[in-house]
Amino acid sequence: MLKSLVNLIKDSKHKIKHSLIGLTAGAMLYSGTFGLQNKINAENVNSISTEQVEFKKSIITSNFDGASSVSAADLDNDGDLDVLGTAYYANEVAYWENNNTQSWTKHTIDANFVYPHYVLAANIDADSDLDIIGAGGSPNIIWWENIRSTSNWVKRIVNDNFAGAISLDVKDIDKDGDLDIVGAASTADRVSWFENIDGKGLSWTEHIIGNNVNGAFSTYAVDIDNDGDLDVLGAAQVTHNIILWENTTGNGNNWLEKIVDTNLGWARCVSAADINNDGLVEILGASGRDNMIAWYKKVGENWVKNIVVNNFVGANYIYPADLDRDGDIDIIGTANEGNKISWFENMNNGSSWTEHNLDDNFSRAYSPYVTDIDGDRDLDVLGAAHYGDQIALWENQSLNPTPTPTPIPPLKYPIEILSPESGDTWEVKTLQPIHWRTETNYAGTAVRFELWGTNERGYDERVGDLGYSWEPDGDAIDYVLAPLTWPETNYNVRVYSLWNPSLSARSDNFTITGNAVKVVSPRGNEVWPIGSLQYIHWEANREIAGTGVRFELWGGKSPNGKPRKVSDLELYAGDENNNLGIGWDLDGEDVNTFVVPQVPAGNYKIRAVSTWDEQYYDESGPIKIVK
Repeated sequence: MLKSLVNLIKDSKHKIKHSLIGLTAGAMLYSGTFGLQNKINAENVNSISTEQVEFKKSIITSNFDGASSVSAADLDNDGDLDVLGTAYYANEVAYWENNNTQSWTKHTIDANFVYPHYVLAANIDADSDLDIIGAGGSPNIIWWENIRSTSNWVKRIVNDNFAGAISLDVKDIDKDGDLDIVGAASTADRVSWFENIDGKGLSWTEHIIGNNVNGAFSTYAVDIDNDGDLDVLGAAQVTHNIILWENTTGNGNNWLEKIVDTNLGWARCVSAADINNDGLVEILGASGRDNMIAWYKKVGENWVKNIVVNNFVGANYIYPADLDRDGDIDIIGTANEGNKISWFENMNNGSSWTEHNLDDNFSRAYSPYVTDIDGDRDLDVLGAAHYGDQIALWENQSLNPTPTPTPIPPLKYPIEILSPESGDTWEVKTLQPIHWRTETNYAGTAVRFELWGTNERGYDERVGDLGYSWEPDGDAIDYVLAPLTWPETNYNVRVYSLWNPSLSARSDNFTITGNAVKVVSPRGNEVWPIGSLQYIHWEANREIAGTGVRFELWGGKSPNGKPRKVSDLELYAGDENNNLGIGWDLDGEDVNTFVVPQVPAGNYKIRAVSTWDEQYYDESGPIKIVK
């Protein structure tokens, strides 16, 4: 696997670079600590009709009892986005299959999830489909495994001792390549992250981040301090706090709490985005008591509060996105006591805002979600009406942004992969290009790569990770190291947004040649005297070929003209890595020492053979053995 970063910036249309291992946030990044100053900069927010950007409302469902959250993801793997929601009073989790956004087919996932608050989709078990993760009354944190693209769902409990689970985020907190869960519990008064121990979602360990977060109502993971790991934000409704926990060790084991705001009445939601176009991430919060949406900029050691609106009655949920495609981040918000869902246009790098009312009769408005539902390359809005029992869609009808240079071909989906293409061939352990593109406003600017192949049963199977990458423009060619694997013609690369894990794309099928075992050295043309100590550097894909190899010396030809094995190679008795005469290492990579045997002088090759499955082997280049 690739372990280092190599930037190969060339004078061409695209930035060409090596894949970033360990990058965990898809947004532009910002550093910050604690403290607070107030600065009201939007006292005169006008509520006007949407003239520049027009929306058409349609009802997806109007009998979803106590609709409490909504999101979107391609749950059935058919290339379009479906709608996912929770019904608090019906104890139900369901999704609506997208029939070209003109009609929707409901599928119930679970009708016995007591008081569900929130769900979203992500690939928890690292297979070929999206799973669903939920927070609610009982069990508290749960996920449903997607068995063969929504034909069946298997319920799996993450934690049932997290009373009042109300909010969650899904990110790779410990940077081990799999997805973990961050949650907020309003009754237990804590924010925790749940470690995905086996990478398949079958074993979880809770790590407490904040244990006295009174009325914990919302949480969000993002790299605030620009140190390459994910920090965590929280909103405490009872104590009116916005809180930042810095991930001080980078792996989620230690957290440093810093208060952003102590006076955001009934703090109900927290998020983050680059509001003022300074290339840094600011913090956003919503206040139910103060009827306020605010954003916070780090100035020195203080967080400066900037008010977006202070008459949005019962402000509860917010979602940052560039809804009008003018290059800055707007805010979509819901006001549950005002029964409104509106978007606030960022007029001047966060210094002034204009409210555009989408609906002022959306009873107990909850949970906005922004994405391109209809695939027309503009952003649509989803919302849940808690008392109205509705899931609704506002389709963006008339987006006419100022023309800007557009990559060719244009993006059809939020995230796309242009290469590898059908007919391409990768050789194992060689650098190979991946060309990816994202709509940065809602797929972010950072992605994760995975390699997939077809197994013996004909199913797609994840082969391994290929790393991470980040590009501010959302358009890059990254070079990744082709992993050791079996030779096959049905491989594909999958690219996942780190900002929104429900968004992904897959390449055409292509071929990989080589093997799951690799002799790194000798490379060829070495001269080895008989009786001298020499070294063999080998690697193996431990999931395919195991963790052990034996060594053979090959040279000349047998009577039938085929290559001939001369002898087994015995490892040097003093080799500290000698494991009963074979090379073995838990990571599948090692350097072993042996004494060149007494054989006739001539040209030979070293063969490393898997002790797990002999079909996996590799040969060195030709070496010359001399007396």
